[in-house]
Amino acid sequence: MASETDLAGSLAGITRSITLKDLKRRKVDAVRVVERSKLAQALEQLATEGATERAEAEKKRVAMLLQEVERLTQAKSQLEHDKGLVEAEKNRLQADLDQVAGELSKEAGQKFRLQEVRQLVGELRHLREEREKTRQALDRLQAQAQARLDEELSRTQRLSVERDTLRLTLEEGATERARVEAELTTARAERDRLARERADLAAERERLRQDQEDLVAEIDTLREERAALTAEAREAREALATMRELQARQGEQFDLLEAEARRLKAELDALKAAQAPAEPAAPEPVAEPEPPAASEPTKTPRPEPRRPAPPQPFAFGFGFGGPKKGGR
Repeated sequence: MASETDLAGSLAGITRSITLKDLKRRKVDAVRVVERSKLAQALEQLATEGATERAEAEKKRVAMLLQEVERLTQAKSQLEHDKGLVEAEKNRLQADLDQVAGELSKEAGQKFRLQEVRQLVGELRHLREEREKTRQALDRLQAQAQARLDEELSRTQRLSVERDTLRLTLEEGATERARVEAELTTARAERDRLARERADLAAERERLRQDQEDLVAEIDTLREERAALTAEAREAREALATMRELQARQGEQFDLLEAEARRLKAELDALKAAQAPAEPAAPEPVAEPEPPAASEPTKTPRPEPRRPAPPQPFAFGFGFGGPKKGGR
């Protein structure tokens, strides 16, 4: 109960109240609420788990500290050993310096102090360093020179290959030029031949044009002749129609004459029949009707069969179609 009270007090300090108006203004449709009892249980569980994890972490940290102490102890022992070695090396170097100073004193005839020997050793070390730097610089320059030499060699080889390629290209270009010149010569000969053929075709075209003009003139003449023949045929048809009309009229007159002759003959027979019982006498010759004139036909004219129209004269054409009716 006390924990819940403490939890309520703690939550009161970190919570903030929100009204329904604020929720509506922010368009909040649903709100999730944390229950206090479940929050207390979750916190207790987290505290228990945190204590367990802290205990495990403390154990691991203590173990790591023990390992570190042991490593530091070993390092201290190693450092003390190294310090003894350094002191021994220092003593050996001091002895070497003293020996070098004695040797230099013997060689130079004067006594060198330890400081001077140290200066000479420093100068010697400096000279060695300079010699090492010079050697490295020389190696670097040698490497650069070798790289440049290799580059120049590869460039020379590349230029040699390009020169050979260019030579082959020039040879191919010369061959291609000879081929092109031969083709150009052939083309010029073909051009001259085509020019001659064009001149011949132009002359042939002029001749054909002249022939066409002559044909057109001849066609015009034939059309004029056809027009004249058409006019003559029209006149002949009109004359034939007039003659047929006259023949029809003569036929009608002949029919009338025959009818009149039959009537007169019937009257004559009637008179003979009336005079026969009175006195028989020699028959008098009956005057027969005079035959019609030679110009009149003796028989009924039959209708002549319809003759086909005379053939029209052939119309010559020159690729422009036949002539129109009533003109060219």
